[in-house]
Amino acid sequence: MPAGAPAAALRRLDLDGLRGFAIALVVVFHVYVGRVSGGVDVFLLLSGFFFIGVLIRNADRPAASLNPWWPLWRTLRRLYPTLVTVTASCAALALLAAPQLRTVEMAEQLLASLLYLENLKLTRKAAEYGAAADDISPLQHLWSMSVQFHAYLLAILVVAALGWVTRRAGAAAGAVARAALPLLTLGVAVSFGYACWLHDRDQVANYYSTVSRFWEIGLGGVLTLVLARHGTRIRALPDRAAGALAAAGLLLVAATGLVFDGAAEFPGPWTLAPVGGAALVIIAGGRPGAATSFLESRPVLFLGRVAYPLYLWHWPLLIITTNMVDSRRPGAVLGTAIITGSLVLAWATHRFVETPLLQRRGRPAVGEPVVAQALAGLRGHRPAQLRALAGVGVLAVAGICLAALPYSRAETARYAGVTPDPATHPGARAIVGAAPAGVAPFPPYLILAEDSDRVGRAGCIAGAEYPEDFIPTSTRSGDPCVFGDPAGDRTMLLVGGSHTQQWFDALDAVAKRHGWRITVRIRHGCPAAVGEVPGRRHKCRTWNARLLRHIRDTRPDLVVGTTTRPRPDAVGDYTPRAYIGFFEELAELGIPFLGFRDNPWSRDAEFRNFESSRCVVAGGDPRSCGPERALTLSDADSGARALSRYPGTLALDFSDILCPDGTCPAVIGNVWVYRDDDHLSPTFVRTLAPELDRRIGPFLDGLATG
Repeated sequence: MPAGAPAAALRRLDLDGLRGFAIALVVVFHVYVGRVSGGVDVFLLLSGFFFIGVLIRNADRPAASLNPWWPLWRTLRRLYPTLVTVTASCAALALLAAPQLRTVEMAEQLLASLLYLENLKLTRKAAEYGAAADDISPLQHLWSMSVQFHAYLLAILVVAALGWVTRRAGAAAGAVARAALPLLTLGVAVSFGYACWLHDRDQVANYYSTVSRFWEIGLGGVLTLVLARHGTRIRALPDRAAGALAAAGLLLVAATGLVFDGAAEFPGPWTLAPVGGAALVIIAGGRPGAATSFLESRPVLFLGRVAYPLYLWHWPLLIITTNMVDSRRPGAVLGTAIITGSLVLAWATHRFVETPLLQRRGRPAVGEPVVAQALAGLRGHRPAQLRALAGVGVLAVAGICLAALPYSRAETARYAGVTPDPATHPGARAIVGAAPAGVAPFPPYLILAEDSDRVGRAGCIAGAEYPEDFIPTSTRSGDPCVFGDPAGDRTMLLVGGSHTQQWFDALDAVAKRHGWRITVRIRHGCPAAVGEVPGRRHKCRTWNARLLRHIRDTRPDLVVGTTTRPRPDAVGDYTPRAYIGFFEELAELGIPFLGFRDNPWSRDAEFRNFESSRCVVAGGDPRSCGPERALTLSDADSGARALSRYPGTLALDFSDILCPDGTCPAVIGNVWVYRDDDHLSPTFVRTLAPELDRRIGPFLDGLATG
């Protein structure tokens, strides 16, 4: 063996067992506890320990090919067939048994999962305030596979480059290992420091980031190299000491989920608990002891063998099943059934998909005609032909899944901005007439979460992910962000966040009719205010300060915004003091204000948001599926009371239409009322235009002639 190279790994049954123990923690905590256990962090460490070690051992063999395609191909052969099998099966199950999961978001996650982009997708989704998507997806656990694949790809390229450089330089045997150790140690240190820094700034991005997570995988590689160089010293430890080391490590891994909420803490400094515990087990070397005996027991080793498919299966079964029974968490009986089903499917997938399609040959030698050998091996060799056919089938199924997103996007574009036929889908017009029975709600549920208004489609809204000083000034087509009647001689300015934006299409129609121009200064998550608004997770001081300067400079004829919001942890709505400060600023400037009372949010008695449309699609009644008025609206409109102090203001309250008899139906006039848990659907708002005109038309005309 070359000096300094990682030793060829003897079979470490205890580490197979550690993988099995980690997956057991992941599954049990997900199903019964609803928390992150740290088991995934153990997976990442073990993957780096084995994968990076194999890469470096091969690169330090002078005769081995350095072509990066071969380790990538071997990795894909091991991971991708199982990934496609599980994701395609779950998509089919969701289509058949959980119609509330038939969304564009699900199609996006299918694509992100199969292209190893799920962690990036979830990071982007979390950055978008008010994203109309489920908080929990059947595929969101695949973020860890994306992180792992990104790290693998980086390791393959870097080790291949090190191998090429050392061979060109004629370096001594083991040169790749010697060069890789300081480089990998530096990468681990930088990644860990970044994870600690980002933890206090954006924990969601931190949790999913490949950069933040790399240190866990890289540390496994460092352990491989260090043990290869200094393993004799560790092997000199007495069995009792090594056994105590393994027991302490196993205890750390087991206790992590009980002590920490991994979603809130990992991969920051507290991740050293599960990762450090796993490292102690690795360092202990599988020496005799209670911990090793436990890890090498048959049940735990079985879990280790099926760990990968079990991880893939358990989460979608949990989410799809709880959606089918309309429950947030499974009880003991249902939870046990989910785990049992996951184990059976994991065994079957391991036995009939994962194992048969593994790449078994080692790294080819330099110059070896591998492709020609493979093609020759197909001729007259039935097992090889069957494996090739299965590979084609895997790619075909993956292609079908990937096609779901283009189809969903086409449907979204087809219904964008469409106002349905009032004869079949009157929406808010049903207040003056009946809606026909037996008609499916509009738009189709598939694209409801993507239902959009004209100003959003034009790109004239500042998303929460943009800097506070970002102000859109033109549409995606290059036209100015001016709506309503662009030739009108009066201007209304829409301000605030998404709860002002949701009224845009109706305001746009009314403005056109009365000859008003509309301009916008809307940023998601930033209601127009002077000072902080309780419960806002976005910093909006800079934005609102710029907004007030803009109003002073441009002197619009009317400002439109919102006047109330639900209380964070109590029933009813209220007008925050910061809102009133904004009203006072407008009054001092003599600028009229039109304020919408916020719509009822879909919240239950424990103040948790839910999506009423999901309840309907799952078989519920539109009336009982909607929110209760009393949970999010107070008896009196505090916004109207606040505005009554200032001249030139008008308070609007549509709760009489949204909640006609104490409940707020999910569907009115065969049109979905909400596109998510707290935003009205633009389609429903468009049907409100005649009623909005009736209520504000005289006010607008009075301002125009006053």
